[in-house]
Amino acid sequence: MTEYFGMLPLMKYNFSTTNTPNIKQVVDITRRTKVSEVIMKGSIYYDYYLVQNHETPEIIADRFYNSPTLHWLILMANDIVDVKTDWPLNEEVFEKYVADKYGVDNIYKTHHNVNSSGLISEAQYYKDVNGIATPDFGESVTPVSNYDYELLVNNKKRLIRLIKPNMVDAIVEQVETTIQQG
Repeated sequence: MTEYFGMLPLMKYNFSTTNTPNIKQVVDITRRTKVSEVIMKGSIYYDYYLVQNHETPEIIADRFYNSPTLHWLILMANDIVDVKTDWPLNEEVFEKYVADKYGVDNIYKTHHNVNSSGLISEAQYYKDVNGIATPDFGESVTPVSNYDYELLVNNKKRLIRLIKPNMVDAIVEQVETTIQQG
């Protein structure tokens, strides 16, 4: 199957930091193409898939397309540019991420509050008898911890679009043509 970088054209790049040229041919990674909007809006071309813990785009591509080198189709179909930030974290990495971001003592502190409709509720503050600013939400609210907030964000990344296997060849051909046309 086609590897994404193998489809990209070569370009000349000067690696020199002096007046002496040091020109080499490199893959033009600045070329980017998208899967046709018609295809991505038409649900007959793809299925939804829930990414499991420890699954990578390569593992999923191998399972569904019999080629891990087609992982770029999964990334392209989901507008994923950076797998480090746009792909769901596995449990171990997620736990470390939350601890690093908020600090161990703040993982379960309130990130925000939601009302009974699930909407973020803004607090109005008043001074209590001791002069301390105290939130008054004016309604019943549920606190959402930093951990639960990040878990929700991470889990939203788990639902991805997978191009149906019978459409792969046509889409690869479309991408190759688009790249060649520049």
